[in-house]
Amino acid sequence: MALAHWQFSERSVRQVILGTQFAMLQSLAVADYGPGLSMLIGAEIENRLGELNRAVKEIEDTQAAWGRDRLAIILDTGVLLNAGPRIAKIHWDDVLNSITRTAAFVIPIQVVEELDHQKLNRNGELRTNAAFALKWLGQLVDAGNRLIPFPADDSSSTLRVWVDENDRVSLSEVDRDIIDRALQIKPFTRRTVVASMDQSMVFRARAYGLDACLLTESDIPPRSDQSRHE
Repeated sequence: MALAHWQFSERSVRQVILGTQFAMLQSLAVADYGPGLSMLIGAEIENRLGELNRAVKEIEDTQAAWGRDRLAIILDTGVLLNAGPRIAKIHWDDVLNSITRTAAFVIPIQVVEELDHQKLNRNGELRTNAAFALKWLGQLVDAGNRLIPFPADDSSSTLRVWVDENDRVSLSEVDRDIIDRALQIKPFTRRTVVASMDQSMVFRARAYGLDACLLTESDIPPRSDQSRHE
């Protein structure tokens, strides 16, 4: 699980920034290796600066992708199962006590995986709700990680299914993994909130320094008469 704060000694910071090769070059005697050693040290410094500049660019790109001034709302599996497309009709301003016209709604891929499992559940209602939520997502989102306009009234909010990077190793417990994802984007948004219908998820998210809201059935608008799944 990602942690909010780390403390490094000066020595460890130098190792991270300068690298082991720079330390090795510094240990060599100039008298033995001549002016070429200074050139090698200079080249290594340039390489490290290049790595730092690439890291800065990656951070800036991440900030631009998430929207530094946006409110990010991470939706867990229970919300999708119980609300489905009615997520867009929830009065999020009241639930979060915040203006959400430009919110970024995020569905981690782990939630979609859980829905895939639930569509095979022996419980008929769970199976049906999961299948309907997956069908709705499939019609709404046609590419992972791509932002799409979210159909909320008087809103410029967005929705995305957040697909993991290939080299990321997911945590074995889905709730913990969703929280880890939320912690990952928290520094790049105005506010990051985990929305769940499970009290344990809310407690756990808050324990790790995240905002979290507990949705109840009363927060979800009733289904219309046209379809019991709407």
